[in-house]
Order: sequence, then C-alpha cells, then structure tokens
Amino acid sequence: MRFIFVFIVSLHALIHVLGFIKVFQLADINLLSQSITKPVGALWLLASILLLLSMALYVLKMDWWLVIAMIALVLSQTLIIMFWNDAKFGTIINFIVLLVVMSAYGSRQFNSMVQMESEQILQKLEDEKTPVVSENDLADLPGIVQQWMRNSNVIGKEKVVSVRIGQIGEMRTKPEGKWMPFMAVQYVNVNDPA
Repeated sequence: MRFIFVFIVSLHALIHVLGFIKVFQLADINLLSQSITKPVGALWLLASILLLLSMALYVLKMDWWLVIAMIALVLSQTLIIMFWNDAKFGTIINFIVLLVVMSAYGSRQFNSMVQMESEQILQKLEDEKTPVVSENDLADLPGIVQQWMRNSNVIGKEKVVSVRIGQIGEMRTKPEGKWMPFMAVQYVNVNDPA
C-alpha cells in the first residue's frame, strides 16, 4: 500500500511540472489551455518539488514528511483551483494525500501521548535503593504462595518496582475475520499503578 501511495503522489508531482514546462516553453504542452505567468509556473515546479520531497521523507520514515506534505497540498490545491478547468482531477489525489496525512498525524500524536505517559509512569519510581524481599513480606500470603516464593529464591532479592510487558501475536476482530498481526507494550509501576 505504501508503494502505491508513493507512486500516485510522485506521479501527481510530475504532472505539476507540466505548468513549469509550459511557461518556460521547454516543451509544447497542449494539456494546459489556460495561460500561466512565470511566477505561477515557478509555483507549479515548487509544488512538484515539495510533493517529491515529502514522498522521499515518507519512504525514509521521517516524521516531518507531514509538514512538507501539508505545505505541498495547500500549494497544489491553490494552483488546481486557479486552473480548475485544466487541473480539477488533481483534487482527487490531494484528497487522498490529505487522508493519509491526517491518519499519519493522528497516529503520530497517539504514539507521542503513549510515550509521554510511559515516561511519567516510570518517573514516579523512587530514586532510593530498591527494598529487598524479606520473610516478613511473606507473612500475610497464603501458605502455598509462601512456599512458592521461598522455592523461587526471592528472599533477599530486590522487590519488583516496575515491569515492562511486551506482546506480539495475531488477532481478529470477527470470528471469521482475517488474522492481523499486533504488537503491544505495557509499562507498570508497582508502587503507583496507572
């Protein structure tokens, strides 16, 4: 899917070059019937460059591709509106790019929020030395649990104060649905659950 997205947007970017080519008479372009000034022709080229740059950053998985893509979208759609009769179908591509940008932005914001919350959970841990498990800690536990703890050799070892649990697997949203891979990470602060 990523390849198709990059291909479509790159093709759209190359179509933007046509405005530049027509203005500077680098080739005979009959697809554009309206006249274009040189400054506007330069804007067609700039839109093309920004779209291609955003796709290069997207392929390299650099988060700031979103900013370049949004600037390119605004410029591209402005030019399309200015030359609506010749370029109106470019709006469809811009709409697709906008949907992908919005989805990527939402995902980025969610991941940023999760990262911040994870750091907050782990920051609440005390800087003091971690307490050690003693026989007194087992006193209130059921006999079988006490026995298991002793057999596990936890007496004299540091208490667990934080846990990071990672899961990888497959799940489906319907009984007959397609299996989808998932990955989950959970952070736990034992002393101050969140």
